[in-house]
Amino acid sequence: MGEDVQSSGGSPGSEMVYVTDYESVYHTSSTCTHLDLHIYTETLDAALQSRNKDGTRYQPCDKCIGEGISHGHVYLTERGTAYHNNLECSGLKRCIRLVKLDETSAQNLCSRCQYAKGE
Repeated sequence: MGEDVQSSGGSPGSEMVYVTDYESVYHTSSTCTHLDLHIYTETLDAALQSRNKDGTRYQPCDKCIGEGISHGHVYLTERGTAYHNNLECSGLKRCIRLVKLDETSAQNLCSRCQYAKGE
């Protein structure tokens, strides 16, 4: 990761962007915090008292928290809204594909990528 979208040099609409399987937006940078997660471990007690970088409290992940919390530690991301007990949780995974911008007609530009571009 770490590269920004570049035109493939072809016809109009050949600009390449990043998409994931389950999101409704496209990304212009592979370093967008929606795509490039920074995962860290915290105790459950600390996670319950913590807030993410946007000031939101962490909630239990609806995908993995039912599996039980091992050793009282959970996984968090800096801008995520959930705590996870399984590093393999789909809420912590991103399957990222590079596609042509004109193939994303039903998707909008990610708000974080838009902010980074200054639009």
